[in-house]
Amino acid sequence: MNENHSFRFANLMDAKQDVFWGVLGFLLLATVYVLLFGNYRLEAIDDAWSLSFDWHFSRNILSDPVFRFNETPVLFQKTRALLYAPLLDVTGWTRGNAHLLALVLTLGGVFVWCGILKHLAWRTKDIAIFAFLALLLEPFLGAANLTRPESLCFFFFSSSLLLFIKKCYFTAVLVACLAVETHAMGVISFFYFLSWALISFSKEDWKQAVPQGIAAALLGIAYFFWVNGATFDSLLETIRTGREFSPSFLGTFSQYFIYRAHYRHVPELLILLFLGALFVKNKLFQKHRFLSLALVLAFIGSLIIRRGGYIYVIYYFPVFIMLMIVTAAHYKKQILLAILFVGLLLPQYSYLWWKQRGFDFETYVAAVQEAVPNDGIPIVGSSNNWFAFMETGRFHDYYAAPRVAEHFPSLYAIEGYFPPYSSDKSAERGLAVFSEVYERRTEIASFEHFGKTIRVCRWERKK
Repeated sequence: MNENHSFRFANLMDAKQDVFWGVLGFLLLATVYVLLFGNYRLEAIDDAWSLSFDWHFSRNILSDPVFRFNETPVLFQKTRALLYAPLLDVTGWTRGNAHLLALVLTLGGVFVWCGILKHLAWRTKDIAIFAFLALLLEPFLGAANLTRPESLCFFFFSSSLLLFIKKCYFTAVLVACLAVETHAMGVISFFYFLSWALISFSKEDWKQAVPQGIAAALLGIAYFFWVNGATFDSLLETIRTGREFSPSFLGTFSQYFIYRAHYRHVPELLILLFLGALFVKNKLFQKHRFLSLALVLAFIGSLIIRRGGYIYVIYYFPVFIMLMIVTAAHYKKQILLAILFVGLLLPQYSYLWWKQRGFDFETYVAAVQEAVPNDGIPIVGSSNNWFAFMETGRFHDYYAAPRVAEHFPSLYAIEGYFPPYSSDKSAERGLAVFSEVYERRTEIASFEHFGKTIRVCRWERKK
């Protein structure tokens, strides 16, 4: 009886500790997300880029004049526009509302992965640690604070994998096709499908999955060409240009782990490599077959898809986190793993909040609207300004400078921008292009915001 009593007491204490760590983790994540919401990036070109596309597509303007002035309409992302536009028409086309949608979808994707882990018979404690680490790490925090397609594509990709594991093959492949249409990176879904099929399928499963998958894929392909108005040649051209844009070997991983500002993700890489080595040393791959095969096939997929942006690591990080937790659990050090990442990332997020806490996006939008005359003359500037002038049809981003230059006899240039837009160099390149064709004539207005002087100048085409 004494041994049973001691056992129950120990279990009770462990349960109380788990509750304590769970509550503490939730409060920490809530604090990080609330404090950084709206100020995680002061000016990201992708915020306006993606929403501008959605805005114009929902109004039957197929070639976005803000970033792709007089260019051929692009393929992909129409599903997102069809979903986002009705919601934002009701709530308002603000950056905050779009970020809120991204947050909900990112949380949804992580929640779906918790369902996948439950199906893999993970313990509740380890699933909770997975969710905590996922939401703490930048691939997910970044996607939740950006209006790029990643949050929706990640949600579709995650949902399709759970459906596939649950033997809903037709629906799984159809949802994966929606992921692909949302962003080409959705193709990674099929590499995860193959990982699960190779370790778990019986002959009967193959007989069900193959015809259902083919039927769903054909329907998904038909949807893609219908919603994009695409031809096979235009799709091949888009794929070709995409590969030219991201030619580097291991581009996604090197961009995230090595080349992000101040090499701040190198410690994450070292932790991942160390735990990966222990994973192999202890032959944990024998027990965790899906994880092992998913790591291999996802890596192969990254070499085939070959996208260079750091944001695309979100499609690989679920299995990276799984590897780290599985290895830590082998040594009963899951909580220590979580504490290690808190110690690594919390100072970074705290510094970011402190440095950017005074920035007010809506105040900036109101100020720039007041500063630019409402006389119909075209406006050029950095991406934040699109939110001030989206309904006027007058605004063009500096990114489009080579196509906008010489098209207008005069224009207003909003000079001044915020990071990380500055690291893109679009403004410098745009102003350099304009200075060859136009000359700055008059400073119309200026105002201060967050330590920056924003000037509105009228430029006239050179005689």
